[in-house]
Amino acid sequence: MKWKKKWNVDVDIVFEIMRRLKDEKDFDNIVLVSGDWDYIKLVNYLIENNCLKKILFPNSFFSSLYRKLQPKYWVNLSLSDIRKKIEYKKR
Repeated sequence: MKWKKKWNVDVDIVFEIMRRLKDEKDFDNIVLVSGDWDYIKLVNYLIENNCLKKILFPNSFFSSLYRKLQPKYWVNLSLSDIRKKIEYKKR
């Protein structure tokens, strides 16, 4: 039986953000695109330290844990008015 190794991208993303927070400080704020609940601790930490610009939810299926956040910290990209602004259209 063949199997593919699953890389844990979530851990890589969290590690890279934390490394940059500690070592580089070459950014103003962080924008995270995900609705995955795995990032809730990171998001809370970034808010506490004034480093989160927004978390962007790519669709309507995002973790209910994020509903506790103030609306200024998140945007649902699947909303029609937002989708019209960012959607790629062939000319």
